[in-house]
Amino acid sequence: WRGRCGIIISLFAILETPFLVMWAKRGAPKSAGMTGAYAAMTSASLGCLLMQFICFHLNSLHLILWHFLPLALMSFAGFLVAKKVLRW
Repeated sequence: WRGRCGIIISLFAILETPFLVMWAKRGAPKSAGMTGAYAAMTSASLGCLLMQFICFHLNSLHLILWHFLPLALMSFAGFLVAKKVLRW
């Protein structure tokens, strides 16, 4: 897959995170930003887990660049977006 891992993980996070945020909205969480970060982290982590079935690169640079970096960026973006979306 040579570098497409990050794109697939990011797309998976972008598709699943809104559902988790809507679900969290019903629970009225205390910290909206952290709720969004956890929702995005959960989505991206599931994307990383599923990506391991088709990505067999064991190079540390590949894993950091194409697996960890998208997860971290999605978590940060989820934090910022959820602060605007989840309001009480």
